[in-house]
Amino acid sequence: MTPLSIMVLLNVYTTNEAQWYQKQNISTWQEAFVYFESKGAIEREEKYPSGWKITEKGKAWVAAICSTPEPKQQWVDPRTDEPLEIL
Repeated sequence: MTPLSIMVLLNVYTTNEAQWYQKQNISTWQEAFVYFESKGAIEREEKYPSGWKITEKGKAWVAAICSTPEPKQQWVDPRTDEPLEIL
């Protein structure tokens, strides 16, 4: 999964407007739609301008992405691998 494919999932989740990339012949975007459709995260829905809708699985996937904790940097002593206390 790439950041661009995550953008596709989030776009379908947040809005059903057709986006510029859907009008382009960009294989990366097309691959993302195929991937998420094959995983059951989105499905075709012609009544929406984008032509796609998010499924319950897709909503759960977005919730998992959103609940990912922020990365934390930690400095360690390379000799011991012990965390260093920054004063």
